[in-house]
Amino acid sequence: MIELLPYITKTIEQQVLKYEIHSFESGCCMVDIWFQEKFYVIHIEKKIIGISLIREKAVSFDNIPDHSFNEENSFKKAFEKIFLKA
Repeated sequence: MIELLPYITKTIEQQVLKYEIHSFESGCCMVDIWFQEKFYVIHIEKKIIGISLIREKAVSFDNIPDHSFNEENSFKKAFEKIFLKA
């Protein structure tokens, strides 16, 4: 699913959102996104991609996404529903 990274960064740049990318030796990466006073993390692995909303009261970071997708179009629909709000 790493091939979705350019789509993700282009979309959030068009929305003028703050983001950071964290890459790991495993080939996985995470994209931190700040949007409407909320903090989201996109988890990208080889065959799975996920979205998490990090809540302020979270005790510790969990590397298991709130929502996981193994199909590109399903992820894009969920991603756009959050980040392309009018």
